[in-house]
Amino acid sequence: MKIRPYTPDDLEACLAVFDRNAPKYFAWSDRTEFSTFLGSPSGVYLAGAIEGRGVISCGGWYVKEAEQVAGLTWGMVDPSLHGKGLGRILLAERIRQIREDGRARQIRLRTTPSIQGFFERSGFIQKRIVADGLGPGFDLVEMELPC
Repeated sequence: MKIRPYTPDDLEACLAVFDRNAPKYFAWSDRTEFSTFLGSPSGVYLAGAIEGRGVISCGGWYVKEAEQVAGLTWGMVDPSLHGKGLGRILLAERIRQIREDGRARQIRLRTTPSIQGFFERSGFIQKRIVADGLGPGFDLVEMELPC
């Protein structure tokens, strides 16, 4: 998988990846927010592509400089490719870029219990769970990783 900066030409492909992940990993009601985000991504946003298939993953990061905290944004992989290590590659690249950037001491993310184990395997620690915190049926799990 080649990871590169997201461009507006990737919009439809990233929305298609979202659509294939909903409603298991994202609520359908989040699609509008994701689409708006893609129109003007904050921070760094990346697209992962495989030759012959095009964009099959996307995810980003930003830094709140005053707090020395980085956050992860809208990370996802086409579910037909889950379990093949592509999510780990995308996450590792985001963490590498944050550490190379050097402005953050902590990486924070918001996820759901169904994805929590994926992040724990990369060293993230659960800090808080909020029932239905991301919408009905989607508990919010807040996690952190030191830089």
